Amino acid sequence: MWNNDTAAMLAEYDSLENCEMVFGGIGREGLISAHTKNIDFAKNQSPEYAVFHVADINLQESITRNYSSTDKEVIDAVIELVNEVLPPQNADFTLLFENLWWPGLTMKDPEMKEHLFDKVNYKNCGIMLDIGHLLHTNTSIRSLEEGIDYIYSVLSNYENLDFVKGIHLHQTLSGQYVEEILKNPIELEGDFKERYLQTSRHIMNIDYHKPFLSKRIKELVSYIDPRYLVFEFISSTREEHESYLMEQTACFCT
Repeated sequence: MWNNDTAAMLAEYDSLENCEMVFGGIGREGLISAHTKNIDFAKNQSPEYAVFHVADINLQESITRNYSSTDKEVIDAVIELVNEVLPPQNADFTLLFENLWWPGLTMKDPEMKEHLFDKVNYKNCGIMLDIGHLLHTNTSIRSLEEGIDYIYSVLSNYENLDFVKGIHLHQTLSGQYVEEILKNPIELEGDFKERYLQTSRHIMNIDYHKPFLSKRIKELVSYIDPRYLVFEFISSTREEHESYLMEQTACFCT
């Protein structure tokens, strides 16, 4: 979309109508317009912060992890988009960039974070560190304790963590599932909507957002010292969600 590659858009979405349905517009100008409308709507709600996921893949790449873009290429496109949508003088809210495990901001490379912050003109920025997404960058993790050790090892590469303004707290131990899928990839079939549903089910198996029930999670959050801590769970019922919230809160009460 950002590079106006019509052939790639049609290959992925089957039609430009589907592109418009997903993105809210067509091409670079369509993306700028759609994001500008979102920002204008958000401003009317007087938010403290907004979250922008820094990543880009197509459906097949989400399964094979054979990516066509590098972290820097995705981040460069995000820089261009943000600089078009958010004038630097209108710092009405904090813009928090969120990490994913796909090309873009993964948090594994401090230079990529520095590049993003150096080139974005909007200076009221920070990171929304998604703990679960960071776990997905290492498929060898099999326990929450291994996960916490890995998170510390990644964060130790940064001189300080002042830029981490918020945390999305959840976990999914899906490394073994991902490794099995990489050996036997899912074959996407049907039209775009059918392929999208297949991919969505796959992603939910990677990232199903359960409570991070470890005695060390309180210590980890204190180490990061965010302004915002969000328990970000996926549940089937209100009762299940309440149970998740109570279980996670208990980890901070001991």
